Amino acid sequence: MISYILQGRIKRNLNLKRLFGEPVKTVLFFTLIFLECFFCNGCSKNSDNEDNANISGNGIQKVMKCPMVSDPSSLDPAYIDEPFTRQALVNQVYENLVTYDINNNLVPGLAKSWKVLPNRLAYIFKLKKGVMFHNNKELTANDVKWSLERACAAKLASPTAETYLKYIHGADKMLKGESPHLSGVEIIDKYTLMITITKKLNYFLALLTHPVAAIMSKDSAPKNSRITKIYEMAGTGPYKVADYISNQYMLLESFEKFHQGKTKLDKVFIKISGDRTTNINKFKASEFDFTYVPFTEVPNVRGDTAISKNLTMASNSSTTYFVLMKHAYKPFEDPNIRKAISLAINRKYIVDELLKGSGVHYATNLIPPAAIPGYRKYAEKLRTYEYNPDEAKKLLANSEYAETIGQYPLEILVTEGSPTSALIAENVIIQLRNCLGIHAKRKSMEYSAFVQQGNQEKSAMTLTTKYADYLDPSTYLRDLFHSEIGVHKRAYQNEAFNKLVDTAIILEDIHEAYQKYYNAEQMLLNDAVVIPVIFPASAILKQSHLKDLKTNAMGLIPFVETNIVK
Repeated sequence: MISYILQGRIKRNLNLKRLFGEPVKTVLFFTLIFLECFFCNGCSKNSDNEDNANISGNGIQKVMKCPMVSDPSSLDPAYIDEPFTRQALVNQVYENLVTYDINNNLVPGLAKSWKVLPNRLAYIFKLKKGVMFHNNKELTANDVKWSLERACAAKLASPTAETYLKYIHGADKMLKGESPHLSGVEIIDKYTLMITITKKLNYFLALLTHPVAAIMSKDSAPKNSRITKIYEMAGTGPYKVADYISNQYMLLESFEKFHQGKTKLDKVFIKISGDRTTNINKFKASEFDFTYVPFTEVPNVRGDTAISKNLTMASNSSTTYFVLMKHAYKPFEDPNIRKAISLAINRKYIVDELLKGSGVHYATNLIPPAAIPGYRKYAEKLRTYEYNPDEAKKLLANSEYAETIGQYPLEILVTEGSPTSALIAENVIIQLRNCLGIHAKRKSMEYSAFVQQGNQEKSAMTLTTKYADYLDPSTYLRDLFHSEIGVHKRAYQNEAFNKLVDTAIILEDIHEAYQKYYNAEQMLLNDAVVIPVIFPASAILKQSHLKDLKTNAMGLIPFVETNIVK
């Protein structure tokens, strides 16, 4: 985690102890796997006349207070690929050509409209006029082209550009350092541009919602190096970054010239605080206006009469699942063993008893039904193997491992620091031993090591969570299990599956595409390479005076309408 020194911007007279009752603490790096490490909220104000500001929002200023469990993963959108920094920072400071509304539909962002040409290989975007950057420069088509080219520049070495921008003509050459420009981004006039892509792709617009496609001012951001200073962060979003001290706090300030009108809040103060119990206690003491609650703590919050009425639940785009690697565990080469494992896991017990009252739902498929408009009717028809220990035992008896399965110890990989992942894994270990005689053990790894281990697919059985990068079935199916490009490509070598998802991405009729995705997902579930466990839920504690704090399947949306009313 990079530490940033903010010269000339930090007000040294900030009295954090007065605002929060204790010194700011350094926190450990968070895990992306479960919502218990979700970004919490802590905000307060930081300005020259801070002593005169009314933190409660009754007087001179309205300041929303909220916590976040770790430092932003980066200050540069081209380096951000996790949901927490995306919600707390990118969504507030930057905007994209297109975005998602509260109902998870693609809607205009900085582009007031777009047109897809008949060949479906080119998109013409009309930009909103009069949109200002935080440095008081007006947005033009030149800034859009510059931003996309910056993201693809070989010298910048963005870890996400190749994934989300590779379909733009010329992106491959830029990423390799063979060209300084994107040939597929053409400026038509000051407020119009055309983007051409290399193949028909019905979710190309969805890719443009990713942080790597955020639009920034070419007069502020460095072209070939990572953004590390707040004065380089000139977006068009509703807030600009006024102050930031690594591992301590971040202050967002309302942008007076925001093209949708000034926000209801004057400031958002985000305290970096990884202590979940402390965050809840500070909410109870009215020091935070809202905070996400780890779902393991939801039952306790429900039982606390002082704050239970402040709890709301929101669905999101994540799924927690096991992935089985047959190359790492010989018995998994037999589909009967994989199916027996799936039948032996009692997901309903995990939800109803282990995670009782937490608001999570047990998963019957991989793609969350509420995440993608139009796909829900397909997702709700999908079924993985339901709990059936008798059938599981029959499958084991019919396999070549009927008498020897106990000789093959099974390792279940989970992320360190997640009580929920440990709880689920330990319960599954008991279920597999009692039902099938499999001797499994849990292996916990620090998050970065866990990701590396998972990407290398070295563990036989991994418990992980998929957060959607964009709201299309492809992000769950093609991006995870395609045998050439998927994260779990070694787990599933199935050409029929590949053909289904490769066909789905180019179909013009979206319902026809969804039918292909449905068939592909059912095939994946039938082969028991993936075992969905739960659909996590977002639990939010919100003060009654905080209005219009809105979320969609991607999490918190910009705090444009959010207000403090007492």
